[in-house]
Amino acid sequence: MRNVLQAGNMNIVVEEAERYKIDVIALHELCWEGKNSIRKLKFTLDYSGNEDKQSNRGVGFIFSKKASRSVLGLSPICERIHTLQLKGKFNNITFVNAYAPTEDT
Repeated sequence: MRNVLQAGNMNIVVEEAERYKIDVIALHELCWEGKNSIRKLKFTLDYSGNEDKQSNRGVGFIFSKKASRSVLGLSPICERIHTLQLKGKFNNITFVNAYAPTEDT
């Protein structure tokens, strides 16, 4: 799947996450502009992309409703780095989603 912007692709990702009982998914190359959080019935998508109109990068997280109850913080640092911190039973967990430039750039 190349683009979650296409109709139905986000639902496919969420269905697969539910099927495999995955509560947190890191996404790359979202190609969306700006920083935002989209809440749906079963999941939340939090992302950060380019601030300009090109929007050819972007990272984010999809997390389940269950995981959203444990979110301590979301930090969309730039279009290449995003962090998600969850409260754990014994220790807090920090996910770092980093998207490196390709070799030709």
